[in-house]
Amino acid sequence: MLVIQPIGGKDDWEALFHEAGHTEHYANTSADLPMEARRLGDMAVTEGWAMLMQHLVTEPAWLNRRLDVPRVEELAHDGAVSLLYFVRRYAASCSTRSSSSRQRASRRCATATPRSSATR
Repeated sequence: MLVIQPIGGKDDWEALFHEAGHTEHYANTSADLPMEARRLGDMAVTEGWAMLMQHLVTEPAWLNRRLDVPRVEELAHDGAVSLLYFVRRYAASCSTRSSSSRQRASRRCATATPRSSATR
């Protein structure tokens, strides 16, 4: 069951196709695998399927071939801008986290006091 709150437009279609990607992944995972391998594996696999399907909504060639969508080029441009925004946002987030981790490690090293041979 898929539950989304529709707001209209491209975002609804992206949400639907994203969730359909998860469905495709799980539907095509071998039932012969143990439950742990089917459901608890690397989440990048299911997210890869989800993103692949989600981005079909802004892919001009697919839209022209499969759906009767007006202003396909505008939709593709909007999708490209949206993707660029998220890539930049996540890159900045990773950079900030990495920088914060290095700063914390540096502070820990600077405040650590070496043990002298007299205290051992």
